[in-house]
Amino acid sequence: MVQAFKWLSILVVIAIAVCAGLIRAYPTGNTPRTYNLLIETKEPRGLSVEVLSDRTLAFAVDDAGRVALQVPSLPRTCSWQWFGLKIVDGSPKTRKLIRVVRNGTAVRRLSIAQLEGIQPSPDGTIKLRL
Repeated sequence: MVQAFKWLSILVVIAIAVCAGLIRAYPTGNTPRTYNLLIETKEPRGLSVEVLSDRTLAFAVDDAGRVALQVPSLPRTCSWQWFGLKIVDGSPKTRKLIRVVRNGTAVRRLSIAQLEGIQPSPDGTIKLRL
C-alpha cells in the first residue's frame, strides 16, 4: 500500500510539472503581401502557384516563369510551448501553405518564412529554382 502511494505521488508531481510549464499561445498572423516570383525551370508551361487558405488561391505562371503571388492574411492555429520551448508552431509564416504545382501535382512546398528567406534581386523579384 505504501509502495502504491509512493508511485501515485510521483505521478502526481510529474503531471503537475508537465502541466505547469505548458502554455497555449495564439501567434500573430501574417500581413497580406504580393511577392514577385521568377520560377527558374526548363519548362515553365503548366506551372501554377497555389496558396492554401480558407480556399485555395491559384496563380498562373507566364511563359517566362514569372508570377505575382498575392498572399492574403492566412488562418492561424494555436501554438504550444513548454517552459519556453515551442512544441507546436501554429504561425502561418512557418506552415508550408504555398505550393508550386505542375499539371496538378505539387512539385515544391514553401512557407512564407522560407520565401522571405530567399534573397531578392535588386528589382524585388524572388528567384525560385525547381
